[in-house]
Amino acid sequence: MSLIAKGNVAPVFTPANKIEEIYVGLGWDEIKPFEDIDLHAYLFSKDNDFIGKLSSKSEDMHPALMSLTHSGDNPSGFGDGDDEVISIHLDKITPDVQFLFFKVTSESSHNLSYKHAATVRLFKKDGTILAQEKINAAHKSEELIFCGLGLDSAGVWHVFNTSNYAYPSDKPEEWPARMNALILDFQKKLG
Repeated sequence: MSLIAKGNVAPVFTPANKIEEIYVGLGWDEIKPFEDIDLHAYLFSKDNDFIGKLSSKSEDMHPALMSLTHSGDNPSGFGDGDDEVISIHLDKITPDVQFLFFKVTSESSHNLSYKHAATVRLFKKDGTILAQEKINAAHKSEELIFCGLGLDSAGVWHVFNTSNYAYPSDKPEEWPARMNALILDFQKKLG
């Protein structure tokens, strides 16, 4: 499977192509002063209702979040490879979840353009990259919605590469409404 282009949707999990685990990885080069960026997952129902959020600091214990694992916070970018990873166990996602979205957030005083050589990617267990975004000087936002996973009526998981959806920093309570707009776009693309 080739990289899924920005704005496009492609199936990633079908009954014939049984991928049980998929990952979102975020990595960046250590720079001083240390700049922290974080990786988050947002879960929504088929009715577009917000179910829960997973982050390195998450205290949300909704049962749907038990199908996801966060590697923990790396505030400095120290180390090689991905600095933060969310593992998604597609075969264990509860039936009330239809959409997942993954967001990169700058937790420091700078926007994402300050992160040199930062990359966020969606990949399979064998290392095959499905979607990828290199964060560079063009990203003047403090937050980037990287991609989404959505389940269609036939039980097929699809990836929506939403990397072109970057918004200025909003209040946390406004994010579910932002995500709802993406879900509606995703639903249209799924047909």
